[in-house]
Amino acid sequence: MAYVSLTIRDYSDELSNIRIPIDEVDPLVDDVTEIDDELTDLAAAINAVTLGNIARQSVTVFETAPNDARPASPWAQRETGLRIYYQTTGDPVRKGTVTVPAPNLDALTIPGGTDEVTLADGGVMAALVSALETHMEVDGQAVAITKAVVVGRNS
Repeated sequence: MAYVSLTIRDYSDELSNIRIPIDEVDPLVDDVTEIDDELTDLAAAINAVTLGNIARQSVTVFETAPNDARPASPWAQRETGLRIYYQTTGDPVRKGTVTVPAPNLDALTIPGGTDEVTLADGGVMAALVSALETHMEVDGQAVAITKAVVVGRNS
């Protein structure tokens, strides 16, 4: 299942959303140009019938066969998270976070007396840092991961 989502801004600066289901998309097989063409065509058609301005547009792809299996570990709880801090590498510098729910604390290197996770652990955390720094962009800029911390639900 896939959707084109458009956010439209009205004259009083209020936002409205429209979500349009589209043909099944397999991002590993379908050409990115094909997906972008669908987004462009639908955005142009919507733009022709609205007085508002399209503020944001995106394509969202959902897995067709969801995994409804529960994790084996009772410690796989959303109340615990791995908060990863990043900053952009260009100018202006933008800072932000992403939080991975239900982290496997046994797979992470967490020095005693702290909640901070070692980034260059030579294992799963180093691989995650590498993947994020390779694929993540904010406002067209690459990011550098600056730290990671184990957090609770209300942190």
